[in-house]
Amino acid sequence: MNTLALVSSLPFHYGLLGMVILAFTLLALNGKLPSNSSIQEFATIINSKGGNILWLGFFSLIFFSSAIGLFYWSMNRIIEGKLKPEDAVLMMALQFVTGSAFGGAFASMLKVMSGENPPPVNGKTASGSVPMFTTSSTPAQPPAIAPAGIATQGNAIPESGQH
Repeated sequence: MNTLALVSSLPFHYGLLGMVILAFTLLALNGKLPSNSSIQEFATIINSKGGNILWLGFFSLIFFSSAIGLFYWSMNRIIEGKLKPEDAVLMMALQFVTGSAFGGAFASMLKVMSGENPPPVNGKTASGSVPMFTTSSTPAQPPAIAPAGIATQGNAIPESGQH
């Protein structure tokens, strides 16, 4: 049995869920569950630039391995005669896995790793200083439209019958 078939089988998922529930139960009975402050610190670490790089790297790896598995699966189906090489659904699946899923996660990881400062929030940068460029928080008001029959700025509206 290959690894892909093992991971995608239903008993594997039930076994994994059972192991998580068993681990949680054992930790709860021994008083070893994490405290609220440690969970908050962990969330803060994951929400940092380094945490984002780790998450995006993990998802890039998952999507890359899924793309490789899909390529091999589709080649096997084509050899068996169950799929044609010009199948549109197959091409869309390959395009999504390689372009959107892996490409999106990997490009986002590269963007995070580029070292650029994030955009200003509420008019201030991460260091608390005001950036060189500022924009107004209120949008420009459109000109008021006068109701029909009312003259505006010296331009009289002709009455009906006069042209």
